[in-house]
Amino acid sequence: MGHVEQCAAPAANPSGSIAAERLSIVVPAYNEERYLERCLRSLKNQNTQPHELIVVDNNSVDRTASIAERYADFVVRENQQGYHHAARAGIARTTGTLVAVCDADTVYPADWVETVHSRFRPDDCGLYGSVTFHDGNPLFGALVRFFCFTVFMRQMRMLGIDVCNGFNFVFRRSAYEAVGGYDAALYDKVGLDIHLGRRLKSLGPLRFESRLRAATSMRRILDHGLWHFVSVNLAMYWHFLLGGETSTRYADYNNPRGAGRRRSR
Repeated sequence: MGHVEQCAAPAANPSGSIAAERLSIVVPAYNEERYLERCLRSLKNQNTQPHELIVVDNNSVDRTASIAERYADFVVRENQQGYHHAARAGIARTTGTLVAVCDADTVYPADWVETVHSRFRPDDCGLYGSVTFHDGNPLFGALVRFFCFTVFMRQMRMLGIDVCNGFNFVFRRSAYEAVGGYDAALYDKVGLDIHLGRRLKSLGPLRFESRLRAATSMRRILDHGLWHFVSVNLAMYWHFLLGGETSTRYADYNNPRGAGRRRSR
């Protein structure tokens, strides 16, 4: 692992101004034909275009690859199954200074990239935002969002834990590389992004930005139940507060009943 004393923006150019940040977006996808097109369409219809949009097809057997080819600047094929491998393969292909690993089931407002550029500071290592839902019962979604995200995220920040949900999380690529990134040898339990955020924070600021919003799917809650979602996450954050790691592996959280259908994150 490399050593970096602090996060740093791109070097100044000869005129003395800081070079513009370049945002690379990576979307890992495994059998995401139901959601992927809406996600990619939202990322292509940004007021400010990202530097590049990369989709990683992780052995999909549905129309994921063909959908990706219509929207992405690059489609990476990753044969080694699993989110760690797909995310790392996509990030390795990026050429931007900032990276967002977006979820295939998430929809981004037209000003999302613009907000990243306007709110990401030169010394930031990471920036993360708030959550809404685009499916499920609206009232149920509003209650889950308020109690499980808005209130909970605020309380966790007060306790020193950043709830940097991966679907709305941007980090500096150099800092990601310095702390080992999404390396399964470093961490393969539930809370991949929270663990990455904690390591990034050791190098520089990791900030919450309320203006950075994204609408994700409630499918994990709807498929596996609210109790499973709450209990696994509470156990994870309890271990983080104690400075340890949860025993729940990421793959088991993604697929608690052994079903054949998995999501990309």
